[in-house]
Amino acid sequence: MPWDPLALVFLGTIALASLVQTALLVGFQIPEVEGTVEKAARRVRHAGEVAERLFVRPFAAAALALALFRAFRGISPAGALLKLRGR
Repeated sequence: MPWDPLALVFLGTIALASLVQTALLVGFQIPEVEGTVEKAARRVRHAGEVAERLFVRPFAAAALALALFRAFRGISPAGALLKLRGR
């Protein structure tokens, strides 16, 4: 099936217009997308800092106390003394 020269001109024009449109969209939208991504990253970092201030720091001492209690609850003072003396 032979191609009509006018059809090739139309296809070439459509391809060129698509490339120009893509270049324009990328040129105009990239800075906007970059700013949006940076803003979202700042918000996520801020949310992490707030969560740390609200939950992690206040409960750190309580978590340490609970861990020490669990570690030493099964050891009696007499048993610990005997272990230290090597018996």
